[in-house]
Formats: sequence, structure tokens, C-alpha cells
Amino acid sequence: MGRTSHFIITFLTVAFLGISSNTLAYVYVVREGDKFSKVLGVNVPGPVWGKSGSYQKFLGENPQIKNPNLIFPGDHINLPVEAPVVEEPARSLADSGNVPGYPADEKPIERTTDSSGTALDLSPFFSMTSLASTDAITGARATVASSVYTGADARYQQIWSERFKSYLRMKLAYVSFEAPNNASKSLLEKTKFLPTFGIGGVAELSSRFRAGISFYLEKDLFVRGISTTSITVDDVLIPSLGVTIGADLIQLEAFTVNAELDAQEKFPATTDSYAVKSGTSFGGILGVTEHLRGEDRFEVGFGAFSRTQNTSATNQTEILYTMFLRFHFPLTRPETTKGGNP
Repeated sequence: MGRTSHFIITFLTVAFLGISSNTLAYVYVVREGDKFSKVLGVNVPGPVWGKSGSYQKFLGENPQIKNPNLIFPGDHINLPVEAPVVEEPARSLADSGNVPGYPADEKPIERTTDSSGTALDLSPFFSMTSLASTDAITGARATVASSVYTGADARYQQIWSERFKSYLRMKLAYVSFEAPNNASKSLLEKTKFLPTFGIGGVAELSSRFRAGISFYLEKDLFVRGISTTSITVDDVLIPSLGVTIGADLIQLEAFTVNAELDAQEKFPATTDSYAVKSGTSFGGILGVTEHLRGEDRFEVGFGAFSRTQNTSATNQTEILYTMFLRFHFPLTRPETTKGGNP
């Protein structure tokens, strides 16, 4: 197809589909081999990034796109320009050079048959915890706090579609305790290893909101009893059922500020010395996720949680603060087919 015929087809497409919001926009059909940043960088004057860049204008012109990182061949996108580029119509950019300032390793768009895949998230973390306990019989009180609480969290994710994923989770924490606040009592077993195993799923409710459900088996900390001379801290395997609600609070071109609220129902358990009653845990996380290169790469976050769960021996409340850094590694990507017309 010659240059003149290409221009006529582009012009007719523009005339048919081309007005959006307050700015005259024209429609570009995504083609195999295109790169998202280049479509904007070549066809839209001015910088791509920044508060006044074409990326922000693109989002305003395309409310139908829930996730800008997921556009595929055949999709129609509105380019935020005041008029079509008559001398050089919008074109496929498979052979174009990189847009200055954008990473050279951006993956070209390929035809996709689905949006499934797998990924692995690895998260080192550092936490602080404090156990405030009251002996159910004597009324004696003691508070035990961690001096070191660190570990790693791994999640294997099965991404079934753009809107739903499930995961398997394993976490291992090492805890070392400070001396009790009551100097007259010594602490027995000053270190603990706390494993966690779980499964869960997350559904995207909209472009900004998501909800999840999970089931965990995890070692939780309990004060066994407070004697006249010592305090003993146990770790007990507790099943729990949890729900989460997440939201993207601020969406920028390279980063997203997100928040997550978490609630868990802790089920009862039995040990050789006492019974653990049912309890609850509530908390939240505030994080910043980087996605400059078209997908989430890492997240840094801070969380706070409160757990209330009594036993037949003590009444107890745990307060935990945590900081983490999450690294995201795609393992398998959506099945793609190269070549041919989309």
C-alpha cells in the first residue's frame, strides 16, 4: 500500500472516530511491534513524561483503558493532539528509534491470545513487635518486645486474567527478644523462627480498586505465663482467614501510591499447656510501586498491625510495625504470536 493510500485510510479513520473530551484527538490503531512510549513520543509533540506531558493527556483521552500497560494489537487509542499529522500520518513504530529519555529495553507490543502468566514476588522485611500480656489468674502484667525481627516473604502468582490472580505464599521470620520490661523477671527462649504458609486470590474491581481473600497457617507469638521469676514466649501454629481491600491513591507516570487494609479472623488452637482462643487482626499497608518500564518492578512499603488473641492462661495484644521491599519477577508471560495482521 502506497503512502497516499495509507494517508487516505488514516484520514478516514480520523474523521470517523476522532473527537474526544475537550481536545480534538485522532485514533491510532495499535500494531504488532509498536512500543507504547514511542507511539506517543513520535506522534504527539512535546515531552512524554511530566505533569504536562503527553502521557497524562493520553490517560485523559482514553478512559476506556483501565491499565495503560495492557494495550494490544488492534486496540484503538486516542492520541492527544489538536490535529492529525497530515505530512506524516500516525504509523507503526516497530522500526523507529527510541524516544530520548525512555529505556531502550522496552518490549514491543505483540499479539496476545490471553493475559495469563506466572510471576514471583520476593520481599525482604524488617519488623518490630510488642506483646502486652496479663496473667489470667494472678493479674500480673508484662510486655515483651523484639530487638530483631527480620525475614523474607515469597509469593508465587498464577495470573489467570487481567482481573484475577491467585498465589501461594511462604514467609520465614527470625525474632530475637529484648529483656522484659519487668527487670525482676527473666525471659526464657529469647529467639524464635516463625514460618507462614498461605494461599489466596486477588480480584481487580476497577482500574483503582481490588479485593482479596486468603487462608494462612502461621506461627504466632503467645506469652505462656508470667511467674514470679520468668516469662515464657511460645510460638503456636494458628489458622486464619483474611480479607483485603486495596486502592491506588495516586497514579503518576512512573509510580503509584497505594494503600491496603487487612482484616483476619484467627481461629482457636490447643497446646499441651493451654488453649488458644479465637482472635482478630487488623492493619494496613502504605506502599509506592514503580512501573516505569511498563510493569510493576518493585515496591517499598510500611505497615502496622494489631492482633488481639487471648489464651486460657493470658490476655494478650500484639502490635507489629513492618517495612518491606518487594521485587517482582515475571516468570511466564501471556502467550503471544508474532507476525501477521492483528
